[in-house]
Amino acid sequence: MDDSSASAEAAAAGGPLADGRSASAPETVLQIVRGHRLGMVIGERTGGTNGNVASFQVPGGYTVRFTGMRAVNHDGSLLHGKGIDPDVPVAVTVAGTIAGRDEVLDAAVEMLASEREP
Repeated sequence: MDDSSASAEAAAAGGPLADGRSASAPETVLQIVRGHRLGMVIGERTGGTNGNVASFQVPGGYTVRFTGMRAVNHDGSLLHGKGIDPDVPVAVTVAGTIAGRDEVLDAAVEMLASEREP
């Protein structure tokens, strides 16, 4: 099987779920998924905080920490401060949360079910 067939099969299988809490290592995984067309990112924009952490002490015993490198996506676009936009946007709503639903997971399951229908 050539690479394009493998990518098409993987994309048909769905993809990872993401939201604003997806930051740092999860964003690295999402960059790999997107950069190699392994699936579609489903949910909301990620936190945009990937990169090595730099830190220093300030008076009063506090430590200041920040991302100390420029983090970019495979296509060269900026990740840091922007995040990764989903391929399939799904917003979490107050009503869904009150009802105990996981709207992002529900959308992903629905998407997978519709892809498997003959």
